[in-house]
Amino acid sequence: MEEFSHEFLEKIDERINEIRYNIKKARQIQAFIASKIKEKAIENFQIVAALDCSYFSNKIVTTIVIYDLINRRIIEERTKILNVNFPYIPTLLFLREGPYMVRMIKETKYSADVYLVDGHGRLHPYKAGLACYVGYLIEKPTIGVAKKKLIGEVKWINENIGNVIYENEILGKVVKVCNKEYYISVGNLIDLETCIKVFFSCIEGCHPYPLLKAHELATNTAKKLAKGI
Repeated sequence: MEEFSHEFLEKIDERINEIRYNIKKARQIQAFIASKIKEKAIENFQIVAALDCSYFSNKIVTTIVIYDLINRRIIEERTKILNVNFPYIPTLLFLREGPYMVRMIKETKYSADVYLVDGHGRLHPYKAGLACYVGYLIEKPTIGVAKKKLIGEVKWINENIGNVIYENEILGKVVKVCNKEYYISVGNLIDLETCIKVFFSCIEGCHPYPLLKAHELATNTAKKLAKGI
């Protein structure tokens, strides 16, 4: 298997022209990342960060919201607007959004115990979704939280939670919150059961609150760009 350095992966958007029309290379990167993902239980988590992206024209808006679960308050939020370099290609979202998320994390004042990424983790055809890319590069516990199922068959445990099975392996969980479905999977350095604990700890009302705030910040910024504000 081909090896890829952290430096190469972090700056992959600067090499987009050599990857844009080379899906084979992209798949090699995904296979490499998938081989590096580690799962383990974590006992303590208080600070949770959520990341999301939105778009306007050729701009990508990347946001991060860092949230204190104990005191139930946002302690930091940031927004960055840059040109987006990679087109939308199904199953290759990590090339479009991943580098911007990693840079955003490195620019924050606070470090989180766990990072929630609006996108898939291991619940992905190549077992290396956006959350895996981010988690591998930041070397922190990372969870993929997506609103749509990409692969797999759901086996409901009860009316609110189920396993998502792909190729005879449980790669994720589906959780219903106020009749909205969220597909949760490992990004890196966390196991699936802990992912569920973290996700439920973030629920306020009908939403995982940090992700909701990151989404609102990203979409509202994109709307302001559209209006020329």
